[in-house]
Amino acid sequence: MQLLHMILKSYSQVFFQDSFVLGILIIVGLSIASPLALALSFVGVCSSVATALLLHVPQNVIASGLYGLNAVLVGVIASVYIKHLPTAVLLVIVGSVIATLVFYVFSKNHSMALSFPFVLVGWAILIIAKHVK
Repeated sequence: MQLLHMILKSYSQVFFQDSFVLGILIIVGLSIASPLALALSFVGVCSSVATALLLHVPQNVIASGLYGLNAVLVGVIASVYIKHLPTAVLLVIVGSVIATLVFYVFSKNHSMALSFPFVLVGWAILIIAKHVK
């Protein structure tokens, strides 16, 4: 149940809300608008949560969804700009891990990263998308 809350709150943190109900609504909306975006964002959140757990981030902090926020966005941007599915999955996993590491560095220095890690990884995905067909 704790893992489910981590995932749902990661989606709700896209709107900076700590609500698993909003997470459910966002997932329903993504499933209607773009099942691919939902699938890739889920891959991203799983990668992010696993990375945060490996970094020994306290589970209550991960459960707030802050570590998964950027991974959701990385999955969505990859679904829009990367059309080759294996490449998209690989980029989402790597991008989510990098975004989580950036967020971790910020949090260790008592700074709020918010969506800055996504912006960095998002730009990298856009650059890669220009060269990958």
